[in-house]
Amino acid sequence: MCNGNKIAEGTYVDFGLFWVGKKVEYHSNGLKSEEMYFQDGKTQEEANIKTGVWKYYSEKGDLIKEEVYENNELIDTEEYLPLKKRLD
Repeated sequence: MCNGNKIAEGTYVDFGLFWVGKKVEYHSNGLKSEEMYFQDGKTQEEANIKTGVWKYYSEKGDLIKEEVYENNELIDTEEYLPLKKRLD
């Protein structure tokens, strides 16, 4: 369903099949869902190569996971669990 909110923004080559630089995707409520980085380039061979810190967000906007990539290889992952409410 189209609600007028962005679904993604970034730079691509060849009709959106090959991403370069920063890409941001959004949940249907308009909040950021993912922030990712691809190696800069101008050709298909240089595109879609994961690099840097990728961040994943909940529908409420909370950071839930980070992944670190170097030349398309996953180097590290950190997951953030929501804080539990104290019941005392």
